[in-house]
Amino acid sequence: MNNFRKKIKTFALLFLVIFTLALSAIWNAQISRAATADATLFFNPASTSVAVGSDFNLVARVDPGSNTVQGINVVELHITFNPAVLQLSSITKSSAFGTVFQAAAIDNNAGTGSIVLMTPAQPDITATADIATFAFHAQAAGTNSPVVFTVASNAAVNDGNGTMVVGTRTGATVTATGSDTTPPDRSNGSPAGQLSSGTKSKTISLTTNEDATCKYSTSAGIDYSSMTSDFTTTGSMSHSVNISGLSSSHSYNYYVRCQDGFSNPNTDDYAISFSIKKKSSSKSTPAKRKLSVSKKTVHRGEVIVQSGKRFSKNNYVLLYFQRSPGGIYYAPLKVRTSSSGTFSTSYKVSWYKPLGTYKWYAIDVKSGKKSKTGSYKIE
Repeated sequence: MNNFRKKIKTFALLFLVIFTLALSAIWNAQISRAATADATLFFNPASTSVAVGSDFNLVARVDPGSNTVQGINVVELHITFNPAVLQLSSITKSSAFGTVFQAAAIDNNAGTGSIVLMTPAQPDITATADIATFAFHAQAAGTNSPVVFTVASNAAVNDGNGTMVVGTRTGATVTATGSDTTPPDRSNGSPAGQLSSGTKSKTISLTTNEDATCKYSTSAGIDYSSMTSDFTTTGSMSHSVNISGLSSSHSYNYYVRCQDGFSNPNTDDYAISFSIKKKSSSKSTPAKRKLSVSKKTVHRGEVIVQSGKRFSKNNYVLLYFQRSPGGIYYAPLKVRTSSSGTFSTSYKVSWYKPLGTYKWYAIDVKSGKKSKTGSYKIE
């Protein structure tokens, strides 16, 4: 009986070992499948025909292949294209990705574009899904112009190691046909409204929806070919020129026409209009000339000081005195003014000076202006 029990225990232990090894083999096989480099990057559509001058989209997609256990959570895209035929306008992530890990980078001179995306707090990608939309503009004719994923384009599974799993990268081809017969659209004209007083120069600017060359005129209705004033910055989609010789209290109108690379000129005017405020005529009222005496009442034998301010600087005043009422004015006394337009003179009242009230005023020799009349009393 003991022998039988021992055999049963041995058989159970052997079964447990075999079962554990089988589970491990199944798990390892699934891990192996999750890290297989058989994912595919491709564009939708794979080929397209568009008209020159039009805009269109290519959508980058990923097929995870056998990597469906752990799923893809990072995708890195790098593309090249022919910039003589195509221009890349933007790269926009799809809803399958939560984060733009590395912002879109576009170089339309070199013909390159790139973006890196992640899926934090989102389900990892376990089935074919959109990655990002590449928005292009067809600027010239071209047959089967390629848009290619470079070897740096890849995808990583969520295994803690960032294992790259893309094995196939399939680009797209674009055929741009026909010719552009539509002149450029113009918008965002600046400046507008009323500019501040004293503005002497200003940059006028606008944008177009395609590369173009722009000119302007100060008269309306001038054909593009007859315009003689060019924008200094032009040829792309942003155009500007500095205008000088502006004056306050004036309005200005500039009429703009542009022509694209297919010789399609605008046949109507795009007006950029503004005015400059009138200069404020805030003439300051000059301060009135002022007289003063050291004493309002003075006795014979005392000294009186007579002063004034706000007269012409470094010049002269003539002082006139009259015994009031009915007396004649004495001969004027000439007194020099200071560099600040003040004067001061003093004299001792004679013992023989008639008593009474005396009035006096000052004449500014340079301006001829007369001050108000002051008074003092001799007792």
